[in-house]
Amino acid sequence: MNEIFSMLTAGVGALIFGIVGIVAFGWLLLVQKRLRRWMIAMIFPILIAAIGIGAILSGRDFTAEAADAVKTEVGSGMLVWFFRLTTIGILGICMARLVSVSQSLENRGKEGRGLFFAFVFFYVTNLVINNVLGTDPVFHDRFLPAIIIFTAIYFSRGQDRNTAVDATKVGLFFFMVASCALAAVKPNLALQTGYDMGYLPGLNIRLWGIGSNPNSLGPLAVIFLLLLTFRPFRMRWLQILAIGTGLVTLVLTQSKTAWIAALIAFFIVWWTRSISSPASPRQRNISYYSPRNFAAPMVVCLMALGLIFVYGALMAFDREVAIIDRDLQVSSLTGRTQIWEAAIEAWRTNPVFGYGSNVWGAEFRKSIGIDAALSAHSQFMQSLSEAGLLGLLGLLIYMTALFARAYTTNAETRGMSLALFSIVFVRSISETPLDLTNIFGADFLIHLLLFRVVLVHTYAPVRVPQPQLQPQLQWSKT
Repeated sequence: MNEIFSMLTAGVGALIFGIVGIVAFGWLLLVQKRLRRWMIAMIFPILIAAIGIGAILSGRDFTAEAADAVKTEVGSGMLVWFFRLTTIGILGICMARLVSVSQSLENRGKEGRGLFFAFVFFYVTNLVINNVLGTDPVFHDRFLPAIIIFTAIYFSRGQDRNTAVDATKVGLFFFMVASCALAAVKPNLALQTGYDMGYLPGLNIRLWGIGSNPNSLGPLAVIFLLLLTFRPFRMRWLQILAIGTGLVTLVLTQSKTAWIAALIAFFIVWWTRSISSPASPRQRNISYYSPRNFAAPMVVCLMALGLIFVYGALMAFDREVAIIDRDLQVSSLTGRTQIWEAAIEAWRTNPVFGYGSNVWGAEFRKSIGIDAALSAHSQFMQSLSEAGLLGLLGLLIYMTALFARAYTTNAETRGMSLALFSIVFVRSISETPLDLTNIFGADFLIHLLLFRVVLVHTYAPVRVPQPQLQPQLQWSKT
């Protein structure tokens, strides 16, 4: 009797859920028709809000007794269902847009097709083929949202990119303000105390805000400051407040990779704008992307990276740091070397197709003795270990396509496209910013924004001309 009642309850629940889903999808189609310009752009602030709410619902706590210990309840039912419902909402927006596009006469042109095909190849080689022919085949439902979101973005390429930029900028503004405010109101949730591994003298705190960790909050602050230079707020006081909030957030996160990315990104912006607006008429005859213009900034960047590497090596040699950082990030060069060696060993089990997406699962981490290594801490090593040589080829092709589009649109975006690419590329050395299995992460948001910004040049949608019906000639009555 209980089994029959359970089956009946499950059936009624599925029926109600289906009806609600159909009604909600119809409503999204109506909203898409009326708010066509903002529909896809709203994905960005929704992702930002989900990151912040997820951090609050995680239940983490920095106690006075152990400021470096983070107590969380990542697997709590409320958090899981929040991410599930948010994912359904985002996918509903994407599907509504795709349905609308299929019935639209909007001419989107062929620009950006190469980048999208490169992304699809990267997706197939790093999430599909390796999980069919790899050492440990696996399939997760979290593999699907990324391809649907990127496809919806691609088929919305005829819309102005500035709409997505403005939506992201406003979302990040509230995100930064909430992070700073929460650090003052509820520091046990947003502010790590007793942090003695920073590089700012006398500052033993580290801002987590409403981000998942400081190393994800820092890059978001850099992105926010970049957007403020590209699309500043109209009100002067709001622009000053936004810049101040972004700078404070970036400094308090004490994220070294974010600082390095900020230096390179803003140097690219400065260089682009100085070349785009030459002082003398003679300089206007110089090609924008001539080798001479490229030489100086490339040398400066290489020198800066060399100095940073030497400084980091000396600090790693002088200070005895743990292999696993206190925020569950591998911080030392020795720790990363061990993980990279484990990644190579995993790749050797299947050189062509890799180990599979379970390569950094609980069992594998236990086998190598590094429980906190949730990834290979390098996008290149990540693709090599989980997808083999084929996956690495897909990554290189996609990175090349991203750089080509960023290069092409750099003048139009006044340096922002190459600056965004530099952030992703710098993080690719020590992190996995192109991970497609977690859409509620800062890296996915930055990746998606870069894809949208460099996809096509900004142009107004063009309607396909329709043939006009000609009146039929008729014999006049006489």
